Amino acid sequence: MRPRRLQQKINAYFRTRDEAHGRYGPSDLAAFIGVDRETFYSYLENDELKGIVKLALTRIAGQLETSDYWDASRAIFLLKQRQIAGYSDKADKSAAPVEVRVRFGEQTDEAMFE
Repeated sequence: MRPRRLQQKINAYFRTRDEAHGRYGPSDLAAFIGVDRETFYSYLENDELKGIVKLALTRIAGQLETSDYWDASRAIFLLKQRQIAGYSDKADKSAAPVEVRVRFGEQTDEAMFE
């Protein structure tokens, strides 16, 4: 795909979603421009297209981070994707044992909630 054509399609995608007050998504964007996700992400390896795709992914990440349509589980999942934002969970390096106490029926009292 030529850079100018890709940019036009991406602009049309965002314009269409904004008019409908819709959410952005990388898979939705790929389908809108007429390619599968794998092809869309392969544009990141093309020197002529990668800047256009990176900017589109940044715009998607921006909506995930700040939109009125914010949905925590969707945002967390998508923002952890390497191509979108690449956030990751902080590794738990503690070796502390975990204790689980389970009480049933009449054995339950206020002490278990302390």
